[in-house]
Amino acid sequence: MDYAYFGPAAAWPVASTIASVAGVLLIFGRQLGQGATLAADLALDDLRRALELLARPWLAALGLLAVPAAFPGSPWVVTLRGGAAEIDSEMELARADGYYEDLTRSSPDRKQSRLAERPLDRRSFTESGLMDEVSDYRRRVLRPDLDARWNGTTFRTNSLGHRGPQVSRGKPPGTFRVVVLGSSNTMGHGIEDEDTYARRLERDLNDRAGPRRRVEVLNLAVSGDSPTQQLLRLRDDAPGLEPDWVLSDITALDFSLEEQHLRWAMGKGVDIPFDFVREALAGSKAGADDPSEVFHRKFSPFLKPLLDRTFEGWAAEVRRIGVPLTVVILPRADSKAESPHLFRLFRDLADRHGLRSVDLSDAFDRLDLDEYRIAPWDHHPNALGHRLIFARLRDGLLADGGFLDRLEGRTNGE
Repeated sequence: MDYAYFGPAAAWPVASTIASVAGVLLIFGRQLGQGATLAADLALDDLRRALELLARPWLAALGLLAVPAAFPGSPWVVTLRGGAAEIDSEMELARADGYYEDLTRSSPDRKQSRLAERPLDRRSFTESGLMDEVSDYRRRVLRPDLDARWNGTTFRTNSLGHRGPQVSRGKPPGTFRVVVLGSSNTMGHGIEDEDTYARRLERDLNDRAGPRRRVEVLNLAVSGDSPTQQLLRLRDDAPGLEPDWVLSDITALDFSLEEQHLRWAMGKGVDIPFDFVREALAGSKAGADDPSEVFHRKFSPFLKPLLDRTFEGWAAEVRRIGVPLTVVILPRADSKAESPHLFRLFRDLADRHGLRSVDLSDAFDRLDLDEYRIAPWDHHPNALGHRLIFARLRDGLLADGGFLDRLEGRTNGE
């Protein structure tokens, strides 16, 4: 996979490359001088052998230039081009040991703000009674037909077990349907039903579509879902809902969510439905009995390739059902830490696999933490945060001619 990053972060790898090539050329120059001295006294065969010797440094130099083109995803090229160390550093700063509700720092130098003590009357999602834990790879499912209050907010689900109003499984005629996949930020952790960016998007698109066209945005997000869990829901749940478009979120914390989920899956002995995930776990030699930090040390080198394969899976599934997918790159709400290399990685992966993307990573940049997150003890976007996400997402989708064509029924003969 090609993690090509340039700019200040690439200064050392670029300098290293220049030095390597210069060294080869110096060797060539020295041999050229020696060869010129000897050539006058050599017979024709000896001269040929000398010229062959002189050509070797050129071959080495050409090899240095050819490797990146021939093997763009090799670890050597990744390191040479720069960005790998920065990505790894940003991944460490986005570790979520226990997910957003119980964010902790695994080392003293973690630059992530600690969660404040949660008030006793506030229940975590695990304690909320809104979901069930199941003994398969999904891990969590929302309970259907809920009309509940959770930490002072309304939380409703439909008969299909998705947060939002009732919908039929099959798409009604004249309906444009968007299926949304993601974790807690997209589910709308801690805010009112109508304040989630999914509901805001549905209302706005209905206003634009007019009276003869209905828009439904189906929110399949579940708190804690990792990218491979989203892939499973995309494969198993989305086709029967007959979507016209799919949105799938990605966040800086998703590497950590993936690692936590796979450690849970191994510990529970649940069936892992994807070959590439099984291969990554086997290659890492990580075990369910490993302490958290040992598991992390073994598995962390496999996280970026695993995400690449996950994006590949997203692309394959939407090709199979014949709809586009937009990767929604969500901003961080857990801290003000910068993650530019991670966000660029997400954009590059979307491009690599022919997926659209909308980068919202800077949506909160002009605000202080307490302005856009729920509380010091709950690092999720509040209603304002969702409004900012919605506005940027809507603009990004409407700038896509393909989305507008489908929204207005120009691609299916309606």
